[in-house]
Amino acid sequence: MPFVGYSLNLRRNRMELAKKGVGLGGLGKAKDAIRGLKNDDRTAIDVPLDLIDFDESQYRRDKSRYDIPKLARSIRAQGLIKFPTYEKQENGRYLVNTGEMRTRAYMWLRENYPDEPQWNAIPARIKAIPTIEGLTYKASRLIYQFVENELHEKPTLFDRAEGLADIFAEGGKEAVKHVLSSKGLKDSDAEVSKWKGVAKANALIRQDVIEGEITDKETIITLSKIADEDPTRYESIIQKFKSKELDRSIAQTAKSEWAKLKEKKAGKAAKKTTGEKKSNQKESSGTAPAKSNMEFSAKDLSFENGVLTIDTRNGFQMKFTGLEHLDVVIGKAKK
Repeated sequence: MPFVGYSLNLRRNRMELAKKGVGLGGLGKAKDAIRGLKNDDRTAIDVPLDLIDFDESQYRRDKSRYDIPKLARSIRAQGLIKFPTYEKQENGRYLVNTGEMRTRAYMWLRENYPDEPQWNAIPARIKAIPTIEGLTYKASRLIYQFVENELHEKPTLFDRAEGLADIFAEGGKEAVKHVLSSKGLKDSDAEVSKWKGVAKANALIRQDVIEGEITDKETIITLSKIADEDPTRYESIIQKFKSKELDRSIAQTAKSEWAKLKEKKAGKAAKKTTGEKKSNQKESSGTAPAKSNMEFSAKDLSFENGVLTIDTRNGFQMKFTGLEHLDVVIGKAKK
């Protein structure tokens, strides 16, 4: 098994794992194993496109960032240079491990060149992904996809962020930290949080980030918060950034504008609280006289199930509750 010795501490007590000999090192061995998988020269087989399924958590999720027609035309002219890898399922179908865009390119060719039968099936290598010790199969698969894809093609910032966020959701923070470490990237807790924040970035910001070459994760997260709270303010910042009209860096601008928005929100919250207090005070002052002035003339009076009901001569009815143990003194009426 290519992943022997690779283990991560996930969702289990650290002491428990220690007793079982499951440690947090060994990611380097897994990395070497994945490199070995990449150079696997086993014979490719032709897989019918109709039998291929895509993983719902496939690594390269932002399809708009990849020019499928261009890739397809290149394959048609030069042939398929690198075979994708699939995993055969129990139902006889194939699940894409790597090479999603190449597979989609073949599907594009089949659709656009229906008279060319060679696009009905794609040559691929069949490879089962072993479950890594201490991880679920799904977490193992996500890590394999992440590292394998990063080995042969640089991902977009958001592909990488979403890939790491998926690994975090399935395998926990330690899994993400070790994957980052294996790529030579910063692996602190703060860095993990930043990647998760980028993965949640507002849809409005994604194209602007790519076009504007904004790469600082903290800035992206801040801009995304601004876009969520005040889209108009966000658009103004981005337009000035693109036209080079900002009087400071995009990072400083985003930080400053977010501070203003927070201050504005805090002011609104304070006004709301003050308004609610005044309203409560008015309600209290409005009911006080009724409580203090109890002079009335009763027309009818009844006491039933702990409720004292008094009908007044001027047409009002008063009910007093919580009087289960009402003491009544009866005496002669004054003349």
